[in-house]
Amino acid sequence: MNFRFVIFKNGFCVDCYEQKEKAALTDKLFRLSQLSLADIRQQDRHKLGYEKISRSSFKAAIPANVTEDVELMAFRFCSKAPMVGYKRNATFYVIWLDRSFTLYNHS
Repeated sequence: MNFRFVIFKNGFCVDCYEQKEKAALTDKLFRLSQLSLADIRQQDRHKLGYEKISRSSFKAAIPANVTEDVELMAFRFCSKAPMVGYKRNATFYVIWLDRSFTLYNHS
């Protein structure tokens, strides 16, 4: 899988992170890039897997270019902080990084 950072809102961007968090993010991206989507689907959601996030769970506005047919997903990267975005073809588009767990309702 490939990764692309597309949209960041204040408080949900990589600039807000400490060096160890950035290192954890880089490590997670590298490890995921070595796996197929089928392999990722078999992983635990808090390890190398992901979870789908309901649109109604979001506290922040979802960007207009993320249409209703797009499923939003979260990968965990540092102390279970979610990296949230969507997959299109072989690319995962990262929209938010949520170190404070305030982007959406966590159940």
